[in-house]
Amino acid sequence: MNNSTLTFKLARPFQPLLAPRRFKGAKGGRGSGKSHFFAGQMLSRCVGKRTRALCVREVQTSIKDSVHALLTLMIDEMKLPGFTVTEVDIKHDNGSYIAFRGMKDHTSDAIKSMEGFDIAWVEEAQSLRQHSFDVLYPTIRKEGSELWFSWNPRYAEDPVDKFFRENQNDPDVICITANWSENPWIEKVLLKDKDRDFKNDPISAMHIWEGDYVQVTSGAYYARDIVAAYQDKRIIKLNHDPAANVYAAFDLGIGDATAVWTYQIIGPEWHWLSYYEDTDVPLSHFISYLRNLKYTIDTVILPHDAEARELQTGKNRVQFFNERNFNTIVVPKSNVGDGIEAVRQILPNSWWDQANTANGIHMLRSYRTDYKENLRTFAPLPLHDFASHGADAFRTAVMGAPLVSYKRSDWSKPYLRHLHVVP
Repeated sequence: MNNSTLTFKLARPFQPLLAPRRFKGAKGGRGSGKSHFFAGQMLSRCVGKRTRALCVREVQTSIKDSVHALLTLMIDEMKLPGFTVTEVDIKHDNGSYIAFRGMKDHTSDAIKSMEGFDIAWVEEAQSLRQHSFDVLYPTIRKEGSELWFSWNPRYAEDPVDKFFRENQNDPDVICITANWSENPWIEKVLLKDKDRDFKNDPISAMHIWEGDYVQVTSGAYYARDIVAAYQDKRIIKLNHDPAANVYAAFDLGIGDATAVWTYQIIGPEWHWLSYYEDTDVPLSHFISYLRNLKYTIDTVILPHDAEARELQTGKNRVQFFNERNFNTIVVPKSNVGDGIEAVRQILPNSWWDQANTANGIHMLRSYRTDYKENLRTFAPLPLHDFASHGADAFRTAVMGAPLVSYKRSDWSKPYLRHLHVVP
């Protein structure tokens, strides 16, 4: 890549990304050079003229989780003058500035305050939540500003994958695919690693090196069931049955995400109609969400901690729903392992509306236990991460099912579905 000041090697797949575009994406497997390309572009911009750049990840517990080390390495290796590297940012004598942020660790208002940046580069963009995506891109709105995304595809329903797939014909959007085979400068040690991975676990290697979607995540509780649902064409355009009750099951976050599934039980089948989650919003926001659905919620199902009283009001969240004319039940506290097993029992009989539950399906497929490296075994409890809230709300729905009353459809009539299957 040629710049008036800097020169970088450029593999062929990245050439289209040199032209100005509002949204630029580079996806693919390990060894493709995606991160080096965007790091080189960022340094070139900063040297060429005064540039304010933001390097973003969904989770950044420390600066070590960011691309700070890569940028620093490239500055050192190329002996680039004018840069000052600190533990928290990178500056240039011409006024250029590179900051590093984790979306999950900042409130919406804190991210929104980052207006005036010329570039935002999201590394490991497959982990970016929809909420973070929705906050980030209207924030970077300076005239001529660009948003860059680099990632190894994980699931088709990941927000970054959906965005570039659904906007592929937009003239402001461009996305390229790059893999190790198109990188003429790939290190020999990486090629040996690739060969070893393909020999030991070819399915995982296709994701790691070729950028294929993940089939089953190690330690995942429900991933194989979700893959089976895709294969069985149970993730489709799903009709709401007006003759059957609709339930809304919650996981209630305090200073964290709140999640809700809506669903029906049609004979032996569970029909999952919608999934929604949000953070930094009051519970009244979810009341509005439920009331704006095209169907009426017959019963709200809440987890056991909904009965805890809030210090400010002296009321609990069960009362909050009841006062707003929702029929409400609370699921007693139970063993998490029993709940996970109950979910596994109903998953083979579950159907999902693809358009309205894609993010929830992503949560279910990602929900997993943690692997303890020192013990060489999986932890006994689920890992608390981005997927927990959606999976916990799903478990609330299943564990609450025996407590609700059912208005049953006329089973003599066939149930009609729009067999509009996910591509």
